[in-house]
Amino acid sequence: MARRRLLTGKQWAKFLGVPTDKRELIRYCTLVREVLADALADQYHRLDEDHRTGLELEGAIRRYLNRAHLEDPAGGCPSAAFLSEIARQPLPTRKVYEEGLRSYASTLAALLPDADPEASRRRAIAIFGLLVGTLQLARAVPNAAEADQILEGGVEAALRLARMSSTHDDRRGSAM
Repeated sequence: MARRRLLTGKQWAKFLGVPTDKRELIRYCTLVREVLADALADQYHRLDEDHRTGLELEGAIRRYLNRAHLEDPAGGCPSAAFLSEIARQPLPTRKVYEEGLRSYASTLAALLPDADPEASRRRAIAIFGLLVGTLQLARAVPNAAEADQILEGGVEAALRLARMSSTHDDRRGSAM
């Protein structure tokens, strides 16, 4: 059975409020890039301030995966709210996102127990991906109790991942 498209590209653009006029599209993309940069900078500064004031890893994870953040998609993490749309943006916008991700991941990596900076950076990005996905799933379910269970499962998984040693990474290729 052939897969049916519900909306054409122009219909999606109209539905999402994306302009089709070239000049308006450039203005729109510039605005998206600027708003994204500001939101990522705010997110980074909150984590950096928490780190400087002594917040530990579990506190940072719980600050991200909580009911208040769940219920505030407009004021929360731009990744959890717009990641699929960011992927569709022009290269300059995706570069702004990548820069923000690197900043956030470097601060998150500083909270990890690993002495190897590269392993910490990789793990921090994986933890951030887990946090984003957990928040998206929790936002998608209408049952508040289920959403809370999803959030708590995400906290537990992120903490487990954070506590893995970098030597675990080296065992991937070894035979059992």
